[in-house]
This record gives sequence, C-alpha cells and structure tokens, in this order.
Amino acid sequence: MTVFDELIFDRSAADLSSNSSRAYHNVADLERINEACQQLSLIFNNKGIENTVITKQSWGVFDYTEENLSQILNNITVLRGLVDVPATTPAVPASLNRPTLEMANDLERILRDVYVASQGMA
Repeated sequence: MTVFDELIFDRSAADLSSNSSRAYHNVADLERINEACQQLSLIFNNKGIENTVITKQSWGVFDYTEENLSQILNNITVLRGLVDVPATTPAVPASLNRPTLEMANDLERILRDVYVASQGMA
C-alpha cells in the first residue's frame, strides 16, 4: 500500500455531523499530503521532469501556520502543473484560511489525479 492508496477525498457532511476525525484536518492529514507531495516530486524527477517542492519532515499541532499551509498549496500547484489532469480535477484552493470539507477533499483528489496521470507517462 502506498500513500496514494491512503488519500482521502470522500469526506462528507455525515462525517461532520457525526464529528468524525475525517471531518477535520489534523496532523495525520498534513503528513499524508506532505508525503504524497514528496513521492510525486520524486516520481517526476525520476522521469527527468524537474520540479521544486518544499516539504516539512514532521508536523505538529503548532505547524498550522499560514506559511506552512501556503507551502502545501504551492507544492500542489507545482505538481498539478506537471501533467495533464482530467477536466474533473479540482483547482487548487487559493487559501486554506477557512478550510471546508470540499477543500480538504480537493487537495487529496488533486494529488491522486496527478499520481494517476504520472503513471501514464513514459
């Protein structure tokens, strides 16, 4: 199993109303997104497609800063731009200042779609 098998992009209102941990971004979510960004960067570099992503090696509860969250969005923007993704792939949110379930789903769906597209490249 890879990090790409663990991406979550089906959070729902039911998760929110049941107070499920899936409804709220936490350190595990940031670590999973960070790892997916690292792996995608490596995949592209191994294919000769240079890219620059900056990832944190470990996350804590005090790492929810605007700077760190902006870096995640930048990394996803860079990676999304390296391949042709389906028209159904969401846009990268402009900010995570007021995250929603949809935004959380979108981040991980983008990473999954980029991964799938990268697998079809020579």
